[in-house]
Amino acid sequence: MMPAFHAITGCDSVSSFSGIGKKTAFETMQTKVEVLSDLFEFGEKPDLDTESASTEAAIKMVCLLYDKANNFNTNNLRYKLFIQKNKYAEKLPPTLDALVLHLRRATFQTYIWRNACKNVLQLPSPVENGWKIEDGSITPEHMLLPPLPENAIEFIRCKCKKQCKTNICSCKRSNLACTEACLCNEDNECLNTFNNVSSEDEDSD
Repeated sequence: MMPAFHAITGCDSVSSFSGIGKKTAFETMQTKVEVLSDLFEFGEKPDLDTESASTEAAIKMVCLLYDKANNFNTNNLRYKLFIQKNKYAEKLPPTLDALVLHLRRATFQTYIWRNACKNVLQLPSPVENGWKIEDGSITPEHMLLPPLPENAIEFIRCKCKKQCKTNICSCKRSNLACTEACLCNEDNECLNTFNNVSSEDEDSD
């Protein structure tokens, strides 16, 4: 279990989770050994089996690092912590898409450790196991899905090139403040900022 624990929580070849150290992670694992017992089988093969009990245990462990309430759906947990506890992005658990890529890297590394005594170790390409080639170098692949659906990005981003004074601005028309994604923020002259929207709401009250 310890090689899997070390790889999943961060090592030289696999990233760690922001703000979660080894001590905290180890104490969490100790209190939930029965729930995480399938981690003993993690890394038996170099390729991650997303349907295996060991992968399910790994996902459970990551969720427990962020919340002890046995919510083992990482996407739902991420939403809960954002809505109910107002956590900053770096304090949220990864999406399932990002976590699977993380676990691919952790599986690959754990397999190497588990077979370190073999004279010759046949390994698949790391490019198929959570890494990618970028500018001639191997680099972690952080996500496969887009951060937002394209239609959602279009909905929350205006394309105004002026100050967003009128309802021509799609954000203002929807009673939303313009964000950094909007084109109006290129010149920093937008009048439909969060502070302005908040002030208008207070005046209307």
